[in-house]
Amino acid sequence: MRPASDVIRLNGAWPSKPLYVENRALATLERAERAIKALGKGIPFLIVYYGSDGAGGWQSIDRPLRTLTTLDRFGLVTWEGREPLLRMLQVDELHRAMGFPSNHILDRGTRRDKIRLLGNGVAPPVMKSIVETLARV
Repeated sequence: MRPASDVIRLNGAWPSKPLYVENRALATLERAERAIKALGKGIPFLIVYYGSDGAGGWQSIDRPLRTLTTLDRFGLVTWEGREPLLRMLQVDELHRAMGFPSNHILDRGTRRDKIRLLGNGVAPPVMKSIVETLARV
């Protein structure tokens, strides 16, 4: 399995906003602070933006991305100097995380529709392996 760093873009292709803003949920900030304490400042990481989980609400980008849900769930925290910034993972990043080939295009629907389609889906490499195994039987 590929690490999340293989599918996310750290180069600033999409705008990020400061992590610490007035209306940010306290639970989100607590998750981020747990990650910063564990990793140190300046290290990018993923945060579970909605909901909770048993892993502390964050993960390093050197691990595979966890299960995608039908909600826009993962945010990427990067750094500009000493300032942590946050943006949500984008559809094309989630598309790569699921293992879809680059020629597969989701060209209809809203961002929410596309995330709903990708979330909780069966990753193409997994389905390919299942079909190949069944064909050998």
